[in-house]
Amino acid sequence: MRTTRDSQKFRHLGLLAVNAVLLGVLGLVTLNPAAKAQQTRVPGAYIMVSGGANGSASDLVYIMDVRNQELIALSFDPNNNTLLGVDYRNVGADSAQSIGTQGR
Repeated sequence: MRTTRDSQKFRHLGLLAVNAVLLGVLGLVTLNPAAKAQQTRVPGAYIMVSGGANGSASDLVYIMDVRNQELIALSFDPNNNTLLGVDYRNVGADSAQSIGTQGR
């Protein structure tokens, strides 16, 4: 039969074990690195220009994100009243690749 002192000691050890586990979980969550997209993506600054495209009957809207160096082309579908994505380019990667091939 357990005494009152033994049951109090058992409770204390149980609470210490639970606190140690919770502290370990907190450490894992806190020290875990953030996802790459959260680290590198900055709010954009946009330029929007309309124009045509070769082989297309409808005009396109080109939206350039200057800070992230990304370009997207959209067309408007009047039947469904929606914008359709036509193309996407990572201009920063294209210019880096272009600079890398010029030195050859």
